[in-house]
Amino acid sequence: MKKSIFLVLFIALLSSNLFAQRDRTIFSDSQIRLTGVWGGWDVQMSQVNGDYSSISKGFGGLVFNKSVFIGGGGGSTVNDLQFSFDNQEESRYGMDYAGGIIGYTYKSHLPLHINTKVLIGGGEIFERTSGSFREINGENVFVVEPYLGAEVNVFRWFKLGIGGGYRFIDGSDFANVSDKDLSAPFGEVTFKFGFDWGK
Repeated sequence: MKKSIFLVLFIALLSSNLFAQRDRTIFSDSQIRLTGVWGGWDVQMSQVNGDYSSISKGFGGLVFNKSVFIGGGGGSTVNDLQFSFDNQEESRYGMDYAGGIIGYTYKSHLPLHINTKVLIGGGEIFERTSGSFREINGENVFVVEPYLGAEVNVFRWFKLGIGGGYRFIDGSDFANVSDKDLSAPFGEVTFKFGFDWGK
């Protein structure tokens, strides 16, 4: 009888220890915590070859430790980029690009805070036929866009940001459109939607 009681107690103790153990992950013992999911839309304005250019971009990603954003995004020109050379007819160009985004926000819990980010990726510069949106030539390019701005917590699920940066373009092989022509400073307005959780 005593052996049976000891056996039952031993099995119960062993079972409690087994159920008490939790699966460990690569993040279990680290200080990295997933604290949010955000995405949204950017409206970017810059000047290319003396004309104003607008780019519409979308983005999305994860936030870690309430400060580090890791995700991706991309965009395209809303209006054509126009170039003319040697009194010839103007040529019309467009641009699409996408890449990875890493960002950092300082004290995101404050109503007004500073954030910075950089997009690194690739895209295409393409020529369009006059009077249509048909693409006739394209060149692949490398794109880097650092950004610095301020952000307002309008609601818990909505943030409004404004700032600026510089768009670096490398790899354009068009004879009449150089990397220098396409690289330019920009201003940007950001509409961000999502949620944060945790401390």
